[in-house]
Amino acid sequence: MKIKKTTEYAILILRYIHYTPSGDMPTAQMVSEAIGITYPHVIKIADLLKKRGLISSVRGRNGGYQMMRPASKISVYDVVLAVEGELKVSPNLMQGARHCSMQAYFHEVRDMLIETLSSKKIVDL
Repeated sequence: MKIKKTTEYAILILRYIHYTPSGDMPTAQMVSEAIGITYPHVIKIADLLKKRGLISSVRGRNGGYQMMRPASKISVYDVVLAVEGELKVSPNLMQGARHCSMQAYFHEVRDMLIETLSSKKIVDL
């Protein structure tokens, strides 16, 4: 499995929002400058995180992004789901797996990966 660069950026965005001093809400421009990705890319990734309920945005002069739940409650897998969607065993891989034991093995590997990604929280990174 290959984690997309966008997922890495999403984790960095969440970390930046988490470590922003209490009461302050970082704007997309602030996030862009802090983690070194373009403003439009921040907006695109933040939209994915908002759709998944990980962050929200407040408009206006004092607006910005805020976490919807503590970083200690957001797993790396939550971010993967927001950016990449559900992890699945490749249909191409499974075409050659004529035996139930092979299919079961690859599903087990997927489940272990999900468990590992779910156990690591944003605050731990």
